[in-house]
Amino acid sequence: MTALSTGAVEPGRRADLLLVDGDPAVDTPATRRVAGVWVGGERVR
Repeated sequence: MTALSTGAVEPGRRADLLLVDGDPAVDTPATRRVAGVWVGGERVR
């Protein structure tokens, strides 16, 4: 893993990402509404 493969969400980059349904900054329960999970750039949920 290099600095060029991390730090952004875009094609060709590695990423761990949790996507929620809502804005957790203003809607804390949105953190329980998981819409997608990516680990190492691969979707796992």
